[in-house]
Amino acid sequence: MQKALSPIGGISISENLPGTKWAKLIINSAFSGMSAATGGTYGDVVDNDTGAKAALYAINEVINVGKSAGIEFVSLSVLDYKYFEEITNVEKQIDEMREMIKHSRSLEASMLQDLQKQRPTEIDYINGIVTKLGKENNVNTPVNDLIVEIVSDAQNQKTVPDFNESIEKFKSVVE
Repeated sequence: MQKALSPIGGISISENLPGTKWAKLIINSAFSGMSAATGGTYGDVVDNDTGAKAALYAINEVINVGKSAGIEFVSLSVLDYKYFEEITNVEKQIDEMREMIKHSRSLEASMLQDLQKQRPTEIDYINGIVTKLGKENNVNTPVNDLIVEIVSDAQNQKTVPDFNESIEKFKSVVE
């Protein structure tokens, strides 16, 4: 399988499927979740100080929830989760996060595209799983909770979140 897929690049075989899935969930919850919750691109999110901080905290929440559930994370080529296990230097960690997604800056999350087309999103399977397992394992997930709330409300109302309104809501959580 690896040989067949190698022409597209960046292929590796994992012996730890849960750890690989959760490593991908780190990226999906932070960037897809924030893109959908703000109605912006990944670049819009990380160019805004509050958006970037919220994405950083979302990453950290996923790691904490995963570890509480016994997940042994796998490091991906674009993300070394260990660097985000603890929030130790917000500015430096945000710079690293911005570098990590620099090639994806123009992307709009598929969940945002679903909201734009008034279709159901995957919010319950991305950020929702983080909040659910966080509650079960007594791990606070305020950023992921707010992402779920904003995206679920938009989905129910068949609207797209307003960037500035959403950023104001995230300010109360991350500052």
